[in-house]
Amino acid sequence: MIAVSASFGAGFIAAQTWAWYSFREALADADASYLRYALVVGVETLIAALTFAVAVRAAHLVPSSRAYVLAFVAGAFTNAITVGSYAVVPRLMEGDAQLILHVMAVGVLAALMGWLLAKLSRQRVPADSAIGSDTKLPPI
Repeated sequence: MIAVSASFGAGFIAAQTWAWYSFREALADADASYLRYALVVGVETLIAALTFAVAVRAAHLVPSSRAYVLAFVAGAFTNAITVGSYAVVPRLMEGDAQLILHVMAVGVLAALMGWLLAKLSRQRVPADSAIGSDTKLPPI
């Protein structure tokens, strides 16, 4: 589970790096400090990875190479959805409360991605390899 969550975090950070590179001129012109932005990104990534890990664990994901790749894509996709949403979402609260609301929304979306990933990559047991007619069960 740790490797799948790390893969999700790597995808999330890769997409965030791309967004940071894309918005570098807007960030340079803004009065906001890079440190504050970096702290928000760090907390956002941590919350997203933790909620993703909890959801994956609760949904019983079977670790595989496919799960690692899908987790990376899910991390990038989650960040792609949420990176612009902070600017688009109307202000519901003033100050840092809006940031907290945004980070909570990222956590919920990451948990949803983890649950979907676990459900999509669930390995089914073929009917003939399960308890079949050739298997004798002990009497009760």
